[in-house]
Amino acid sequence: MKTVPFDIMRFLDSEEAAQEYFAQIMENGDSEEIIAALDDIARARGMARLEEETSMKTVPSDIVKFLDNEEAVQEYFAQVMENSDSEEIIAVLGDIARARGMAEISEKTGLGRGSLYKALSRGALPRFDTVLRVVRALGLKLTVTRT
Repeated sequence: MKTVPFDIMRFLDSEEAAQEYFAQIMENGDSEEIIAALDDIARARGMARLEEETSMKTVPSDIVKFLDNEEAVQEYFAQVMENSDSEEIIAVLGDIARARGMAEISEKTGLGRGSLYKALSRGALPRFDTVLRVVRALGLKLTVTRT
């Protein structure tokens, strides 16, 4: 008997299916599984395949759609904090800020919307003060523990 490889794309035929799949991965997966799930969802939607050689450098812009509840936001941020570099952490803060509404974050931080978009984009090097203001405005917390 010939074994056929499992293809998740066959099951991601609706927004509800994609959201359920992503919620399960967010609950139980590590950062690599989360990126793979985002790639699966992007491919199922007919988007260009994400670059495989990057670990967390490329995230589809529609990630914001999946950050619709506190649990998803906290899990996403926790995974990135544990497994990523500063560039990715900054970009993820930008994702979360866009999901919450950049105008609201702008008001809470006292920083202009344009400045926030620029500071929280990939490749940006914002001041630590800016990062802390954004983290606090998002209702998140940075914690340092001994490794």
